[in-house]
Amino acid sequence: MSSDFFDLLLFSGAVHGLIFNIVTLTYASRKKITKSVLYLNFVVLSISLNNLQAWMISKGYILPGYVLRHFEVPWYFFVVPMFYFFVVHFLKVQSNSSFNVKSLFLIFGLELCLRLLIIIYSYHLQDSLRFIELYTRIEEGLNAVISLIFFVKSIKLVFKNRHTYSHILSFDSMVWLRNFIRLGGVVFLLWLLAIVLNIHYTATEMYYPLRLGSSLLIYWMGYQGLIRYHILRDRIQLRSLIKTYTQGVTSTQAQKPEFPQLRYIIYQIEAQKLFLNPYLSIAAVAETLGMSVSKLSKIINSQSEKNFPELINAFRIQHATALLSDPRFDNYTIVAIGLESGFNSKSAFYTAFKKQYDLSPSDYRNRVRQ
Repeated sequence: MSSDFFDLLLFSGAVHGLIFNIVTLTYASRKKITKSVLYLNFVVLSISLNNLQAWMISKGYILPGYVLRHFEVPWYFFVVPMFYFFVVHFLKVQSNSSFNVKSLFLIFGLELCLRLLIIIYSYHLQDSLRFIELYTRIEEGLNAVISLIFFVKSIKLVFKNRHTYSHILSFDSMVWLRNFIRLGGVVFLLWLLAIVLNIHYTATEMYYPLRLGSSLLIYWMGYQGLIRYHILRDRIQLRSLIKTYTQGVTSTQAQKPEFPQLRYIIYQIEAQKLFLNPYLSIAAVAETLGMSVSKLSKIINSQSEKNFPELINAFRIQHATALLSDPRFDNYTIVAIGLESGFNSKSAFYTAFKKQYDLSPSDYRNRVRQ
């Protein structure tokens, strides 16, 4: 791939990251800007500014004067630490890091001051760029160590200490977060490789794979991080609100079966809200009702017009339509409502809903509001 292609990716990724920050903070300002949103935006902003700076240097867009021309800001310093703090606040766990945000800004400020002093020293000696290049390598190596510490902490928190955020797992499986850390690990290894190779070879091309990977991270975080955060927040609030307004979101079936056994099964599923479990199986229902799986299956198949999955989805759709029809839940995302109604994914919710109503959930909400 040509350098122009990588430069285009750098620029487009940086611009998208800046737009992401503007849109996100503008939207969040309508509500309360939480620390999770703030840290997530700081991660994206740091990657964007770092890539934008790299693009400007590659294109020769440099500021006049010796000092400004060589004054590169290490925006990448914040990426991994701020991601760690995002994870901490997203999962609502206690940080066990001796570093805090103030410490990070202090170290960052010291690095800027040291760089400025090195540049001024090099200028007065009328020396080559030897001192500046040496300092840049030392600075990048130190920042890599700090980032490695925070990256390991993030891995331990997400992969090893799942018990510390077990309450969150009832709302989100965190698969997306673990995949993001895996992708981030690849980018981190590319960075370490570039640092090692840069000791022996001075070539900006070694950083192209790193810039490409970081640009991809911006797009990933833009969707997964922010969207998942808002869905999680909505689900937590929804669950609490649903408990308060149980009568307002009942999912009672319109059809009252004439068969006593089926009526009993439907009553128990509804009364115990078994359908809200996204991983509900016929074996689990049979165990709850104290009957065999074969007997439960035979009753549903012979006395109902639906099989077991269709029956459970009917409960979930009834529950979702009650929420979508209630103005008290207008500020919550449709995806969060579907997930809190027992569906395990957005696609499963939309497919089942459209199959029953021949409308998407959003169209249904708009229609009942007219």
